[in-house]
Amino acid sequence: AFRDKFSLNFPILADLGHSVAEAYGVWGERTVGERTFTGTHRVTFLINPNGHIARVWGSVTPTGHAAEVLAEITAQRG
Repeated sequence: AFRDKFSLNFPILADLGHSVAEAYGVWGERTVGERTFTGTHRVTFLINPNGHIARVWGSVTPTGHAAEVLAEITAQRG
């Protein structure tokens, strides 16, 4: 539904048991304002065509981030 709603042309993951988030080290305690809770940290992983992590962005701010990732993909393609 989400993928169709936003016309995404790539697979997305529903990590209901957060096993993938744990494997990537992005599941844990986080604080937003004065609220502390367990959840997923805002991190972006760029995975190359060989399945390797090509770049990691930590503490992501959504505004402008997609353009930054796209620029990195373009740069890595040469």
